[in-house]
Amino acid sequence: MGHLRWSSSLELGIPEIDEQHQSLVSILNAAHDALDREDASELSALVQRLQAYVVDHFAAEERILEACGYSGLASHVAQHRALASQLGNLIQDLREGDPDVGVALTELLRNWLVNHITVSDRAYAAAVLSSRSRRS
Repeated sequence: MGHLRWSSSLELGIPEIDEQHQSLVSILNAAHDALDREDASELSALVQRLQAYVVDHFAAEERILEACGYSGLASHVAQHRALASQLGNLIQDLREGDPDVGVALTELLRNWLVNHITVSDRAYAAAVLSSRSRRS
């Protein structure tokens, strides 16, 4: 599976969220490159960075959704927690030396990120933008 290319189809029009999503894509692509080079040390460092970034991103996104009164917040949070759990399990497998986990990890994140942005995140974008326009 190749790199995930950032495109306008992934943009929500919420600058701080789009910026964070772009950073996630960059880290994911760097992890993919480390995997291609079979650089276990770099892959491990990038996966740890990715895990920390995902936690920070989810928290920031959830604060924004709460501030705008998004009605789908609970469901969105549940999706975040489910990915965090899957990610934690794969990272544990990586630490235990599972040779196939790198591919599974990058594929999971790539597919999840694209689907989550284009479906779940897109569902809240209008509510956030509308809330912000009312405040200005």
